[in-house]
Amino acid sequence: MSGEREQVLRVLGGVQGAAQVEALSTGETGAQDYAIHCVEGMDLRGTVFRTVKDAGLTLLEMKSADLTLEELFLRLTVKGEM
Repeated sequence: MSGEREQVLRVLGGVQGAAQVEALSTGETGAQDYAIHCVEGMDLRGTVFRTVKDAGLTLLEMKSADLTLEELFLRLTVKGEM
């Protein structure tokens, strides 16, 4: 996604159903990757698209990712995330 990091975090954090938003690695030049964590079973993609568009930001890519039990365990115990 392109846009100022703080603005993007604020906009994405305002999406109803978003429990946590984090900036990830920098992707393409001028773009930043973000992760939006939500309640299991929720699909926020349509809401995120509309919210980003309405804020005048540019969404370059979006995909849904489910954590396996192993990934969740590693995040909770090793990385101290979530």
